[in-house]
Amino acid sequence: MLRAGQDVVLTGAPGTGKSALALRTAELARPDFPDGQLYADLRAPDGTPRSPRLVLGWFLLALGTAPHLVPDGLDERAQLYRTLLARRGRLLVVLDNAADDAQVRPLLPGAGGSRTVVTGIRPGLATLPGTRLVRLGAMTPAEATTLLARIAGADRLAADPVSVARVAEYCDRLPLALRIAAARLADRPHWPVARLADRLAAEDRRLAELRLGSLDLAAALRPALDTLDDPTAAALDELTATGLRVLTPADAAAVLRLPHTEAEDLLDRLTDARLLEPARPTGGTAPDPEPRYRLSCLVRLSARTRTHALAR
Repeated sequence: MLRAGQDVVLTGAPGTGKSALALRTAELARPDFPDGQLYADLRAPDGTPRSPRLVLGWFLLALGTAPHLVPDGLDERAQLYRTLLARRGRLLVVLDNAADDAQVRPLLPGAGGSRTVVTGIRPGLATLPGTRLVRLGAMTPAEATTLLARIAGADRLAADPVSVARVAEYCDRLPLALRIAAARLADRPHWPVARLADRLAAEDRRLAELRLGSLDLAAALRPALDTLDDPTAAALDELTATGLRVLTPADAAAVLRLPHTEAEDLLDRLTDARLLEPARPTGGTAPDPEPRYRLSCLVRLSARTRTHALAR
């Protein structure tokens, strides 16, 4: 994935495996970056963005700077950071859960042999200089089955392919949701796959079923929902109430009683938040006359849960 002279931005809907792929890439690329790796989660546990100044302080200490020699200002820290990276040679920097491009820019290595892998959902990350954008989405049915089988056991799943397909679809074929479902099966060897499928079929408990230990699908979706302003969040609630899985600007205009151009802008904002995904063209490779957007069931359920929580 890492090419000479290019940083990588991994983007896509929550739960598509951006962080997991970034860490896997770092693991595989270790021989190509013999001078070390730096990692920072740019989102604090409470969901707020960490300041680049704070992260630069961590990186400078990790690079061997004595605490009393760490500059106070952001620009001074960034300058020293890039100087140290240039001296080191080839390091890989992983910046996970970036809030926006402004947060990331001071953390880029600059000139030299070091490279960066960034994960995040905001479209502005595509404007970072010298980066290649990789957009992740839902898995194919075959990929989803392979992931479930790798964790829960291939022989067990082969005995009931119909239930396996149901589990995959109830998970919207999102890697995070599939990992949780597979881990639940692995932890309950006495369960037939059909039992988990039946439990996931109940929409009022699906998000609760997709929570295990530190893995929580609803928590992964929450930051994207929290980026919405109130009018956009209210519009999403109305759209999810229709039960439509695929939306066009004409659909949104009719449901929300908006002019067509305003409906298009709204769908663009929801797509920027990675809460809608562009749907595949109905005619194969040729684009549809009007863009189509996929609204996943898990996003719909998460939006509904968030609305109910705010109403209390």
